[in-house]
Amino acid sequence: MATAVKKTISLPPELAKEVEEIALEEGKTLSAVIQDALRLARKERLKKEFYQVQDYWSRKAKEKGILTEKDLASQPLIFLVRFHPETPAFPLSPSGRGLG
Repeated sequence: MATAVKKTISLPPELAKEVEEIALEEGKTLSAVIQDALRLARKERLKKEFYQVQDYWSRKAKEKGILTEKDLASQPLIFLVRFHPETPAFPLSPSGRGLG
């Protein structure tokens, strides 16, 4: 059985009303609505971080003249897996510790 950690949060009146309306419309508890919102926020944050890492490596590949999959196939594997001091951690997280 899953356990839950109880937390107390404060919401502005307008947001509290909106959360209550969503819960009523969707037949969910307030906790379930907040959990859904947090999961969505986490998903969006991770997606943003993924695209930042992808952008970093795309720029590095272009600097090396790798523009197509054919170019990529012709590169030594070590280029693809080596760590570079400027490489952001992957996946990134606000704590810098990966998938927190």
